[in-house]
Amino acid sequence: MTSTSQAGDPDTKSVRVAVSLAGLPRSGGWFRTQTARRLTFGYALLAPAALYVSLLVAVPFLFSLYLALSDASVGEQVASFTGLENFKAALEMDTFWIALRNSVVFFVAAAILKSILGTSLAFLLLQNFRGKKIVVSWHTDRPLRNASVIRPGPCSTKIYVIPTGDEDIRNPPAS
Repeated sequence: MTSTSQAGDPDTKSVRVAVSLAGLPRSGGWFRTQTARRLTFGYALLAPAALYVSLLVAVPFLFSLYLALSDASVGEQVASFTGLENFKAALEMDTFWIALRNSVVFFVAAAILKSILGTSLAFLLLQNFRGKKIVVSWHTDRPLRNASVIRPGPCSTKIYVIPTGDEDIRNPPAS
């Protein structure tokens, strides 16, 4: 503390210290840091994807939730809130239980079949046989051949010739 005179003024013998403000962050200078610019750039790149997801996933989800909790129908423009009555009515229908049973049976059968076929294919591909490289490359390359966006060109083009009886496939006419 500095000594003060009786009038409350600082003592003239006090030492004055000069402080440089160049090293201190300025107010409003948060955006000037490298981290802030990177965060802003990252959020700017993320914004279109978030908008896309919200428009194509969240909006239909919320709309279907609205339809599930109301008595909306095609003929009426106004729907009233019914709560969980629609779900209670669905649980009381025999059709719901038949569809649920069919879905569970299909899911279990598909999972078992997929596991058996995948495991047997893996064990078969562990064996050495003639043409193994072709089979392995065909099996791993198939998704790429079918997706024309990933690999456009002749590999994604499929031409199907259906003979009608008028053409001779073995000897096509000269053009």
